[in-house]
Amino acid sequence: MKTFQQTVLVITLLSSVHGYAKDHHHHQDKHYHSDASKAAKPEQAQRVIEVIATDDMRFQFKPSLAEKPIRHGEIITFEVENEGKVTHEFSIDDGHGTKMHRAMMQKNPKMKHTDSNTLVLKAGESGSITRQFTKRRAMVFSCNEAGHYEAGMYNKQQIK
Repeated sequence: MKTFQQTVLVITLLSSVHGYAKDHHHHQDKHYHSDASKAAKPEQAQRVIEVIATDDMRFQFKPSLAEKPIRHGEIITFEVENEGKVTHEFSIDDGHGTKMHRAMMQKNPKMKHTDSNTLVLKAGESGSITRQFTKRRAMVFSCNEAGHYEAGMYNKQQIK
């Protein structure tokens, strides 16, 4: 009987560990990261762009990216605030990276983000990301929470 109880205990523990790992997996292990931008230190930033995430599934950039486009080599700190009542993500990547990230989020909606190009902000939270734009390529600023990108919560910007 003791062997049976030990076997049940081991199976229960392994199931718990597997469930925890599945719900708390860090996607950086398999996530494609483009080389179009790289992490930079906030004190290196040449300018700051404020970003407001709202529940109408939009980002508001101040100043507007149309008014003042991002230039090749520029280092920018994005100060992001979630003014909504639901969790929003602010992620910076090229088109391929955004597509891969969205697919991973659909498979693992509880994933934890540990990469330097993504923030996850609960209602009322704020945070910042500082990136240097290293390639002249289209970048995507997106929220990849389930259904948000599809509802229009993204902005594409060609790096000049």
